[in-house]
Amino acid sequence: MHEVTKRSGFKFVCRRTWDSLAPTANPKIRHCDDCGSPVHDCATTDEARAISAIGGCVALGERPSMKTVGGFASESAGFPIVGWFVIADGPHAGRVLEAAEGTRTIGSASHADLVIPDPSVAPVHADITGRASGFTIIARDDRDLVVNGKRVTRCDLVDNDDLVIGMTGLRHKTVN
Repeated sequence: MHEVTKRSGFKFVCRRTWDSLAPTANPKIRHCDDCGSPVHDCATTDEARAISAIGGCVALGERPSMKTVGGFASESAGFPIVGWFVIADGPHAGRVLEAAEGTRTIGSASHADLVIPDPSVAPVHADITGRASGFTIIARDDRDLVVNGKRVTRCDLVDNDDLVIGMTGLRHKTVN
């Protein structure tokens, strides 16, 4: 059974269950008729906290495991996770992409370190360098990259920055 949890920091536990919410076109998102909000099905507590931190409603509980779209190096590769990106719109809205230390590529190609399945995203769209102190993103080959509404080619990211890569919106979150 899912426990539906509402808004910032798990401060409110809803009486609704995942099965009682209205399905949407995205199998990881259902609609709550009580409050009118989308509710994101989260595979991990970290994913739920990331979505909750940007004002989203989340559901946690037992369910079949789900594959995360893309992702940086796994913890088993020895790279500590220092932040993440939440896909904010489109068919993969609510997916959390963990960001490890080091320089990684972001793009639509399967060989990119962070894969965004969007045809408007170049195969290798940008490079992202993650450090405990923060992230830097650098667009490749004059690719479109928008941070907080401004077109950039290079930007130091801070917590809660909004990015648009191709046509995909993302929210950046840091661990600290």
